[in-house]
Amino acid sequence: MRRFCFMLICPFIFSLVSYAQTDSAVAKPWKSPFKKNYIRLGIDKLGGSLNTAVTPAQNIHEGNFGAGNGYTLEFGHIFYFLGRKKQRIFNAGLDWTIISLAYNPLNKWEDYASKRNENVDMGTPFHVSASSKLGPVIAVNPADKLVIEARFQLTYALHYNTYEYYVDKGNNQIYLYGFDSDSYLDNRGMGTNIGATLRYGFFGFAVDWSNAKISTAYYLQENPQQEGINGAEKVPYKHLQVKLSFTF
Repeated sequence: MRRFCFMLICPFIFSLVSYAQTDSAVAKPWKSPFKKNYIRLGIDKLGGSLNTAVTPAQNIHEGNFGAGNGYTLEFGHIFYFLGRKKQRIFNAGLDWTIISLAYNPLNKWEDYASKRNENVDMGTPFHVSASSKLGPVIAVNPADKLVIEARFQLTYALHYNTYEYYVDKGNNQIYLYGFDSDSYLDNRGMGTNIGATLRYGFFGFAVDWSNAKISTAYYLQENPQQEGINGAEKVPYKHLQVKLSFTF
């Protein structure tokens, strides 16, 4: 009797298990880890440290902006070359950072002036930039939802600086250096960006290094007996960014 009951129950249990597995597979379909859209936000470091042995103009022309830690926000999309419906370890595509915004306070100049024994009047200078980046990306999915991305992009950026280093040295001696306010929109050009992202599913971390040498207009007046000089020089704009990445 027991054997007979067991023989009746076994097929029923087997059918329940099979149905549960099928139902689970339907309820939780496979999703590609190679997601297409992202938002990144984090910290931006602009340029190098100020050198007190050289003038403000020389510092700026060497890419030393006297910037403190700033902020960045960007939105982008990845166009994958390989299909995302099939499970695969490697994928490749084009990473288009549609817009990347950065803000940096230029707040290291007062310390620079103090070390040079100069009384400086600067107000609250800052730097902002807006750029777009496009280039190839390689993505690796070694396990589960873990994805590692490496990218190389060309950039086109617009840089805007509010900066004026004014020193009154007495005895009719002045030193004035700043950016040409009539040429702010001319401070734009091409550059490069390399970066990497490590993420698990929706959340991850990204690091990017951007470098562009862009012609930047300035004015310079070294004493009141002479007129100021308006000129332009190629200035290196170097951004190091560490960001949180949200991919969907």
